This record gives sequence, structure tokens and C-alpha cells, in this order.
Amino acid sequence: MDKYPKTKAELEKLIADEIEESFNLEYKGADALQNTARRKKEIAKDVSSFANSSGGVIIYGIKEYDKPEKRHLPESITPINR
Repeated sequence: MDKYPKTKAELEKLIADEIEESFNLEYKGADALQNTARRKKEIAKDVSSFANSSGGVIIYGIKEYDKPEKRHLPESITPINR
């Protein structure tokens, strides 16, 4: 990924173009930011895996498909309630 999305339109384009997760791109639905021990552990694991490799971006607020054949593809924006 040459450029990281910065606008809602760019996020929507990732979904429309079905840009798959990769070694430097990860999608996480809004529920991934729940304040639980399990979620905190997963956030730490995701961030540390990027830090220990070539880096990348984790986009919170984009849900992946649940279907196995579409795994790692973005399905929709899931807004984060701040």
C-alpha cells in the first residue's frame, strides 16, 4: 500500500475495490476497541506484529466479511462511538 487512506471516501474506495488485507494492512471492526482484557491483548499483538516487521496500518472501523471465502476483504464501515 503506497498511501494510507485519510478520508471517508478513501476508506469507501478500499471497500468498493475489495482491497485485501496484507502484511502491511489490517482491518478491524469498531468492536475491536472494546475495553476488555481480550481486546487489549489483541490490539497489543497486532501493533507489535507491525512494529516487528516492515510496519503498516491498522484501520479500526472497517469490518471484514465473516464468510470464509471472503476472509480478509473489507465489508463495511463500522463507526467508532467515541
